[in-house]
Amino acid sequence: MRYQEYCHVIRAFDPENFPDKLESDRFDEEAILFVGTMDDDRVGTIRLAFENLGQFPMETGKEGVALPDWLPRRTTCEPSRLVGRIIEDSKQGVIQQSLLLIEAAFRWSMAHNITHWVCNLQTKYYHFLKQVGWPFIVLGPAQTYYNTNITPVALVLREVYEKVYAK
Repeated sequence: MRYQEYCHVIRAFDPENFPDKLESDRFDEEAILFVGTMDDDRVGTIRLAFENLGQFPMETGKEGVALPDWLPRRTTCEPSRLVGRIIEDSKQGVIQQSLLLIEAAFRWSMAHNITHWVCNLQTKYYHFLKQVGWPFIVLGPAQTYYNTNITPVALVLREVYEKVYAK
């Protein structure tokens, strides 16, 4: 799914760099992967990436974002490579799948003492999650990152729990 999305749909990466048709990077080795399924078919995925060689994924590349010094890097992870497949031509279905994957990643993070998330969040998800109460700390202006409109953000997961899930 990631190969199709990142190499062919948004064209963030050159498909020739992935002859096995599996988009991956150095962060995958230790990342936690969540896969959404429907009737035994994969319909979405997200990963939680950890710091690798002193960087999170969002800090890499020519479009990388510098993270603030106050961030506790050892208890931080980055949700990234969110992909949802359109089912029955429904964009709403993609958003619902994606939100379920984000919630699963959030719950795993809380259960494993992750205190913060950082990510280059697709702007459409940023606006939607902000409307439902997610307390984002914006780390910089909205920008294009690998051909996708993003807003770089951080989250204190305890605050997300208190404002969104404890209600």
